[in-house]
Amino acid sequence: MRRAQYRIVLALAAIFMSLGALVWTIHGLIFDDAIAFRWGVVIVTASIGTCQLRDVF
Repeated sequence: MRRAQYRIVLALAAIFMSLGALVWTIHGLIFDDAIAFRWGVVIVTASIGTCQLRDVF
């Protein structure tokens, strides 16, 4: 049971991180901010990878 709670918390953190990064990426696109766009894409990619790792462990 403890392991299942860890997986839920990890998935929830990854979801909120990906939503925040998605907002940051859209902000970078709208206001032509290359740094915000690039880092937003990197964080979205990392958070999707974190969600996939949840299924492995």
